[in-house]
Amino acid sequence: MGLNLGTPTWRRPTFKQCSAAQTMSDYSKCGVIGADTSPALHPFLVNLASFFLDGQSLLTPLPILTIGGMTVVADGGIRRASFGKRSGGTWQGNYRYFVVKDLKGNDHVVSIAVLGTQQTHNHPKYGNRRGTTTLVAAVDNFEKSHNALQLCLDDFVETGKNKYTIWHNGRMSGKTRAAVLNFVQQGTPGLVKADNRGRWVEIGTFNASMLVSWQQRQTKAFVGNLITYALLRDEFR
Repeated sequence: MGLNLGTPTWRRPTFKQCSAAQTMSDYSKCGVIGADTSPALHPFLVNLASFFLDGQSLLTPLPILTIGGMTVVADGGIRRASFGKRSGGTWQGNYRYFVVKDLKGNDHVVSIAVLGTQQTHNHPKYGNRRGTTTLVAAVDNFEKSHNALQLCLDDFVETGKNKYTIWHNGRMSGKTRAAVLNFVQQGTPGLVKADNRGRWVEIGTFNASMLVSWQQRQTKAFVGNLITYALLRDEFR
């Protein structure tokens, strides 16, 4: 990556720089933003991706409890990692990782990144596929590791008045949405909402007029919700 994203020499863009044409182009070329992702989302995606890549700004004070009662005991900063996809290939990049203790006292490493999906045309295996932007959450329990969530931000970011909301419909390969949502609701009722879309999982909401940071309560809630949802999905799988 030309920008050396997430390395000690890299510096996070300011809020104003997140919407600069050069910054958005750089993040697209580096594989963070997919080729077909709407340009209207690019400033927010640069903001969110750079938040996770900023290993100089760690979550404090610790430990903190998530909505599901799991405990985040450490913010480990940045790790270079690769996690397999069910369809083949890997999600490779710089991940922000957290050590989390579940309700049974077991420790897990949850790694999070915003990564672009490659656009393909008439590919022998993938056919024609959009170049989207994905929020990846992988779980490592020290014996095995894999993706727990691949959330397409093109489809699951809702733009409101001065805010962005990230949500998910419970989709999981090989499982029904109803079964996934039932399991999540049983484990953490506060994560599952219902409206004219039916039932869905609320990951978090961000103020569209400021840089995402740990100083904002909604940022901590978002990361806690994402970690809880990833671990519940991992358990259900």
